[in-house]
Amino acid sequence: MSNAVAERLAMLLLLSALAAQVVLAFALETASLQPDEKYQVVKAQYFSDHHLFPRATANDRAVESGKAWGISDWRPQGYALFLAVCSNGAYDPPALRRRVTLVQSLLVAVALILVFCALRRHTMRPTSRIAAALVLGIAPWPFEFARTISPDSIVAAFTAMALFLLGRYPRSVFFATLLFSITFAMRPEMIVLPPLIVGCAMLFQERQRVRFAIVAAIAFLAVLGAHYAYRIDFTGERWPPVFGGLHIRDSGAFAWTNSWIGSENEAYNFVYSLTNGQPAPPLPARAFANDAERRTVETMVAHVRAGQYSPADDDAFAALARRRQRENPARAVAARLWHTAHLWLNVEMNTQTLNLLNNVSRPVRHAILGALMVLKLALLAGFVTFIVRIGTFRNDAFLILCAVFVIARTLLVGIVLGWFTHRYVVNAWIPLMACAIAAVSRPDVPSLLGGRKDLAA
Repeated sequence: MSNAVAERLAMLLLLSALAAQVVLAFALETASLQPDEKYQVVKAQYFSDHHLFPRATANDRAVESGKAWGISDWRPQGYALFLAVCSNGAYDPPALRRRVTLVQSLLVAVALILVFCALRRHTMRPTSRIAAALVLGIAPWPFEFARTISPDSIVAAFTAMALFLLGRYPRSVFFATLLFSITFAMRPEMIVLPPLIVGCAMLFQERQRVRFAIVAAIAFLAVLGAHYAYRIDFTGERWPPVFGGLHIRDSGAFAWTNSWIGSENEAYNFVYSLTNGQPAPPLPARAFANDAERRTVETMVAHVRAGQYSPADDDAFAALARRRQRENPARAVAARLWHTAHLWLNVEMNTQTLNLLNNVSRPVRHAILGALMVLKLALLAGFVTFIVRIGTFRNDAFLILCAVFVIARTLLVGIVLGWFTHRYVVNAWIPLMACAIAAVSRPDVPSLLGGRKDLAA
């Protein structure tokens, strides 16, 4: 098969697979709004009606400062602004979800197409090109939250697009940095990543590094300034913090579940059931340091079921978490490391894929799910291979930036923030796949690579 024929076939396969992903997400039955989704929709609807966002109430300010117990209004409003534009003023939940699903799915698909184009130099052989198209097209994880009214899919798409522009078209640094910076107006912890990635991209510029940095800084500060103007208006303060304090009603319960080695579903199902007045699922034996702790937790759960979750209950869980960390620091470190690995080593799958497989026989369904899990492990192994062979790709700005982002995002979420919700690394899936595909497809890179100037062009 000639390279031209393989390229056309590969692109056709990719577009077909991505179209199927979009259709699967769009066609799935519309679900009711979840609490986090309701927050975003309420903010967006208020903006549509008043052309500004609501200001903080006295209770909002008290919760944000930690003086009152509750859920603080800590989120930036970039995603609510996106919803206001996407909705065109219509907020009927089913119709809004369909619009959001379509836009978010298409943005993720565009990001994957850009990555496929960026990988051309590393997938020159016909078989590699076709295999890359199939992997990028059928991998379900980038689309997992396309149907959710939350910023994760938008952040994932914008991140991949920004990495593509910074790595392949550095002259677009202003637009690339602007796109990248918009992500922290949707997810606040993203604020540390654009400066890091743009700083790495600057190292690939042989000339005009200062100009590159200045232009990028202007784009970054433009988004930061817009967000800070919102914070001033929201709080009514002259110099408010850049982001509001993150306060939730169940932080103590989460701190305790973070102190033992378990899965995301074990921990979060327990906390949400307990704090929402539902029967808490049984916990595994490894959740408890000893029998005394088991009895303490059982007593606390029984107390909550007899009434409702209160600040005293949350403080009790927080104290239990602090005691575990104080008595066995090594176990606390091991739990943090495990949860970081668990961001990637899990069996989560997107809803639309599972819904499609419900229509096939059980053996076929299990075989397909097993194959997808093998693909997931292969991609993770491919990324590790890329890191081991990173010197081979040292002149490829795009792939190096992808690798830096995956590692930085994982460490930020897992080690620094101590979260182990796999949703928080969905924006690293596309960069990870790019690195993994390149590592597997091009063992002969050193003999084929040009100079840094060629790769950065």
